[in-house]
Amino acid sequence: MLFFAAFAFAPNLIHVNFTYTPSKTEQVAPADDPRSDPKFIERKKAEIRTAVNEVTGHWVPQVMFVLMPVFAGLVMLFRRNSGRTYPEHLYFAMHVHAVSFFAATLVVLANIAVVPYLSAGAKGVGLLFAGTHFARSFRSAYATTWIGSLWRTALISLLYSIVLLAALISIWVPTAWYVVNQP
Repeated sequence: MLFFAAFAFAPNLIHVNFTYTPSKTEQVAPADDPRSDPKFIERKKAEIRTAVNEVTGHWVPQVMFVLMPVFAGLVMLFRRNSGRTYPEHLYFAMHVHAVSFFAATLVVLANIAVVPYLSAGAKGVGLLFAGTHFARSFRSAYATTWIGSLWRTALISLLYSIVLLAALISIWVPTAWYVVNQP
């Protein structure tokens, strides 16, 4: 929850590029079209950014609640012979997510209070810590070798990132589409 509270106050975390290109079927001359006005484009960018940040703050906590069991399922898939039950994998998933959200909170706070060099360093350290923590925790919890932990956590992270990105896109695209098509 701390991450989502910090995210709500973080300015410009999501960058939006918006350009209007009239289609061939439109009969309006680009010079007469209000959508080709730079002020209109900047206003739409601001509206999209605001809307996307708003839906992110509202829906992502709920999405993460659903995706955490997916993460546990991926861990279970890669360690199916570990002798552990799904609730144990889910407990591990909650631990990894808690630490990752703590690191992400530091990254978001570094975006809020921008201090030259310190903010960039905090972002790098937060991301590095979250990534290495998963591998170290996996090695400890599942008693695997370093090589086994690294390739498993890399594949789990890749697959989970794809699922997470698909979930975020399914939230952001309809929101942006709605804002773009509003007069």
